[in-house]
Amino acid sequence: MIRMFNVTKRYGGHIALQGVTLEVETGEMVFVAGPSGAGKSTVIRLITAEEREFEGQILVGRQNLRRMPARLIPALRRSIGVVFQDFKLLPSRTVFQNVALRLEIDGVPSAVVGKKVRHVLKRVGLSGRENAFPLELSGGEQQRVAIARAIAGDPALVLADEPTGNLDLDLTMDILELLEEVNASGATVMMATHSRDILESRDHRVIRLEQGRVVS
Repeated sequence: MIRMFNVTKRYGGHIALQGVTLEVETGEMVFVAGPSGAGKSTVIRLITAEEREFEGQILVGRQNLRRMPARLIPALRRSIGVVFQDFKLLPSRTVFQNVALRLEIDGVPSAVVGKKVRHVLKRVGLSGRENAFPLELSGGEQQRVAIARAIAGDPALVLADEPTGNLDLDLTMDILELLEEVNASGATVMMATHSRDILESRDHRVIRLEQGRVVS
């Protein structure tokens, strides 16, 4: 699903990733671990083609991101669901509207959107909260909305960038279990985290980064 070969990413004079080689198999759930500044978020931005300037090679599925023309990037992103630490929900839109927006952008027919949104909200345990606004929800509920938005289009790949960083331990484990359910349904999941509680509670493979390098 994901293959990175000798990838180096520079921001001016700063090297964010240096010689990174890693592989994530289709259907696998993997943690990318390391302290702040290790390069975890950079890996995710490269996979989604948010960052396009890099050295080395990155393959996502059958796509070589080094050679991908700009016109194909929207299709790549439609195949990927992304969950962020700070949720990135639109405060002026309801839970339903936040999730539906992803489907509408993807061109899903309006007649199908409502059915898919209700289904995915039920899947993440938010049935009955469709008309609530993000600021009326707890942090754990907001992250569930973010996950619902990420998986609404049935992506083959889900990237979660420190999705539990603002949550307490109980909510952290709830979100982790939800991502594991997404993985069990067939999606490949890559989760960036620095939480020792998460890493010690599961036996998923861990790719450790330090100062932009893979150390284990």
